[in-house]
Amino acid sequence: MAELLSVVSPLRDEASNVEALVEGVRTALEGAGLAFEIVLVDDGSGDTTWEKIAALGAEGAPVRGVRLARSFGQQAAILAGLAAADGDLIVVMDADLQDPPDLLPQMIEAQRSSGAALVLARRRSQDVPWFKRVTSAAFTGLLRRISEHPVHRNVGDFYLMRRDVAEALLRATAHGGPAFLRGDLGWIGAQAVSVTFDRSGRVAGKAKYDLGRMRRFAWDGITSASLSPLRVPYLLGWAALAAAAMFAVLGWTGELGWTAATICITGCAGTAAVLVSLGVLGEYLGRLHRMARGRPPYWVADTSNLPAERLGRLAGRAREN
Repeated sequence: MAELLSVVSPLRDEASNVEALVEGVRTALEGAGLAFEIVLVDDGSGDTTWEKIAALGAEGAPVRGVRLARSFGQQAAILAGLAAADGDLIVVMDADLQDPPDLLPQMIEAQRSSGAALVLARRRSQDVPWFKRVTSAAFTGLLRRISEHPVHRNVGDFYLMRRDVAEALLRATAHGGPAFLRGDLGWIGAQAVSVTFDRSGRVAGKAKYDLGRMRRFAWDGITSASLSPLRVPYLLGWAALAAAAMFAVLGWTGELGWTAATICITGCAGTAAVLVSLGVLGEYLGRLHRMARGRPPYWVADTSNLPAERLGRLAGRAREN
């Protein structure tokens, strides 16, 4: 049986990019020497993204569609695509064409020549606003310092993996808690090689990651990759003791009245330490609560051009168009 490549792409309000994405992938893979399918996951779009996905599949394009019941986020949409994909090799890429389909043959060749389980598309440069570039670099640097497993540098959600790696990702995220897939890839420890590329700007449409989504994504990444935030209360405790000692010395020497010193000690040090500690512990308890509920990371409302034998892999009452 010929080797099959699945290209998985999450979409949210990307109606202006659907046809260009499919055409770009088809053009890039024409001479790759393997069969391929394109699995497009609609993450609760409010435009005509789903209609275009379904129409492409009905017209005979190798497009499989999965529609989520609402927006569960990019990471959950990728997991739905991995569950629906049937390829021996699976590529994950964004739908905005900032991840160039032209790079796919190079990624396939890198996998074939090395036998690696994972091929990362590493960004040499990227055309993004300075704020996003700075915050992304700061987030990656922090994550690499505190993570309990390797974190790949200068990579996003653009990679090729063997099927066994995809299945490991699905098992690692079956708990229903927040997923951070590029971090989970480091935890799996699959042998990886990389190819480099220059990431251009969007072809059409608007970026969906506003400041709030970026903050939630970063926090999910930090708390899923490290227990270091749980050590913050310990450090705050020592800082509070140091502040208390300093104000006590100032009160003893007469440079600060005992009343003022007492207020500073109890107010500035103790209260801040307690509140921050409770906040950090609350975040982790919240993650445990979400995992204990056992809810899947997404819920499927509909599918298009997806073989019936794959429906059982998906969470939700999927039905075939």
